[in-house]
Amino acid sequence: MRAFALLTLAALRAAARSFGIWAVALLCVLALLFLETCAGCSGAGTLVLNGEALLLGGALSELTALVMALSVAAMLVWLAGMLAVDPLRRSLRDGSAALALARPVSRSAFALAQLAGVLTVAWSAAALLLGASAWLLGARLGLDLAPLPGLGLACALGCVVTAALALAASTRLPRFVTTLGVSLLLLPLDLLFAMGALPPGAATWLARLWPPLVSSLLAPLLHWLPGWLPGGLLPFGAGALLELDPAVLLLRLACWALLALVLLVLSLQTLELGR
Repeated sequence: MRAFALLTLAALRAAARSFGIWAVALLCVLALLFLETCAGCSGAGTLVLNGEALLLGGALSELTALVMALSVAAMLVWLAGMLAVDPLRRSLRDGSAALALARPVSRSAFALAQLAGVLTVAWSAAALLLGASAWLLGARLGLDLAPLPGLGLACALGCVVTAALALAASTRLPRFVTTLGVSLLLLPLDLLFAMGALPPGAATWLARLWPPLVSSLLAPLLHWLPGWLPGGLLPFGAGALLELDPAVLLLRLACWALLALVLLVLSLQTLELGR
């Protein structure tokens, strides 16, 4: 345990010396400005639906909150993957990995310590931004904060998935390919499948197996959709999104997190350090 803690601290120090930590700080500042700006977009007006005039002020606040929270959470999940693109690759290239593994430290512990260092930074940023979101949504917009715990759990698991897969891929693939792969993971293929926007065939099976990174973030936030908004009113088959089950999506995401951890450990276990 002590060796694992020391390796994690070393990974944190390496992250602090890298460009990534400053990119995280800059994105956090920009995200906070985005949150502050969007929190004031409550809107006003009325909509006539089925001959009944409906007040839009509260509805626009809820829709604004949904877009704001989903954007910030998705950015955090993507950011965790971006932070994980370089650390393990760098330690393998400069020989620090071989030096650490020359001690009585298993490859599994070394790989998981690298992941723990990345997740410490990513989860700290998530705590800051989701905490700021909760304060702004509650104090400024007066919204029910019940969806935020589910959003936080989905964001934490999503960070594990993207970071672990990025670390595993970085041991074998070029940096550009790993970076592109992390970005592609956030494609909402399962949402497109639910909306009927994918052609039948291989794309359908791929969408069913795709990690539900975005859908697991969206599902708890659907609580904020206006109660008077029927699914049939949403365009392009988006009404099917109202049937997303947060518990099922979290279970699928947890399975993906476990799979990503296994792939990370296996990627380093099977790697020839002398290459």
